[in-house]
Amino acid sequence: MTTNALTTQSIKDLLTFPFRGKDWQSRFLIGVGLTLVGFIPFLPAIFQLGYFSRVMKQALNGEELELPAWEDWGRLAKDGLRLLGVNLIYTLPGSLVMMGSMLVYFFGFFPAMVFADRSSHIETVMPAAMFLLMGIMFLGMFLGNLLLFVGAVPLPFAMARVVEQDNFAAAFQLGEIHKLLWRNKAGYFTAWVVLAGVAAIVYWVFYLFNMTFIFMWVGFLLLIPFGFYLLMLMAGLFGQTYRESLVVAEISTSA
Repeated sequence: MTTNALTTQSIKDLLTFPFRGKDWQSRFLIGVGLTLVGFIPFLPAIFQLGYFSRVMKQALNGEELELPAWEDWGRLAKDGLRLLGVNLIYTLPGSLVMMGSMLVYFFGFFPAMVFADRSSHIETVMPAAMFLLMGIMFLGMFLGNLLLFVGAVPLPFAMARVVEQDNFAAAFQLGEIHKLLWRNKAGYFTAWVVLAGVAAIVYWVFYLFNMTFIFMWVGFLLLIPFGFYLLMLMAGLFGQTYRESLVVAEISTSA
């Protein structure tokens, strides 16, 4: 197995591959269209993640990256459902903690007011109750975001393992995923830096358009194709990085 490390040229190729290849314009527009109709819960995301799986498969196989044809929609749905499930499970703990803390705050607010109103020491009970509820909410938000971060760090490799093994359960082979991530930690970190850098550029473009009322709508329109582009970039980046990790692991085993 050969590898293609993240060099300046390979990063350039990764950044531009969605705009190359056969019929890339129509294929890109279909992806943007699915992003546009994202108001239908989960449905567009399923097909987009299935398409994400196909692009990542190209990277895993060492193929030249390009936007594949939108075909075999049943297979797209199957692959997309698996990756959607992986995303939901990896982010579930953090989401539950954040949602739980917010529910405690909102549903505890009115009982606290009633209790304080009936208390003879309302001037001390009310601030104490509000302080406690706000403390629970902020602690929950902090822990929730921490858990989301912990889940997000290995998530790209978990998805890559599902694509590689063609098996949903492969996403939860945490020992193998951690081993692959750790053996190519520099490459993994680089992939995140590249993705975060492009996302930051997208954010600042949106922010600059959003500063003017006249061009505000342009910024929102640009977010739609940018969103699909970032998804494709992530598939290529982490597919290639996962492949590099497999090579490093293979070399370490044979050494």
